[in-house]
Amino acid sequence: MKHFYFYLLFLFGLFNQSNLYAQFCPPTGFTNGSALFFFYDAGTSDCADRPTEVTVGASVFSLGDCGDIFSVYNLSSGDPLTSFSPFTTDFGFGTCEFTDGNLTNQTLSSAQMDVVLKTLRLYPNPVNGGNTLYVSLGSSISGTIKIYSITGKLVYNKIVDNLKTSNINVSSFSNGVYLLKLETDLTSISKKVIINK
Repeated sequence: MKHFYFYLLFLFGLFNQSNLYAQFCPPTGFTNGSALFFFYDAGTSDCADRPTEVTVGASVFSLGDCGDIFSVYNLSSGDPLTSFSPFTTDFGFGTCEFTDGNLTNQTLSSAQMDVVLKTLRLYPNPVNGGNTLYVSLGSSISGTIKIYSITGKLVYNKIVDNLKTSNINVSSFSNGVYLLKLETDLTSISKKVIINK
């Protein structure tokens, strides 16, 4: 019995980590050729955290104006853009593609992917009355969600594509402690889940 409690305490300590939040690619982006206009969800990105320069191909754009929900980058070197949609911007941490103003693709570095996974939110946790566990991230990713029982048995496995939010039906789960693991090609993260219906 002592070993079970030690194992349980080890799991709680290992997976009870603080969460970071960041919005990597703005959800909306436009260009008129000589400037780039990006719009963020309110409260998700501070001006101080945004890059001072971004590139589109060989053209460099410098931050000219910044607010809670927008950034404007002006052409500082290179040729004006001739293709307004789609265009791909390199933010330094990875690339963001915009088609007709909407974010359509993003590629993050492995370090940035680690930070994205640390934004993983599970709610409600513990699951007390309902049958749904919600999974939320600060940015869309593709990978696999697995849930393990405290004994290590795989009880849930789902491949996700372009995940930002997902719902998991936990009605068939027994009360107890579980381990949710989100894996991508680059990295993975685990969080404890408590079911207490």
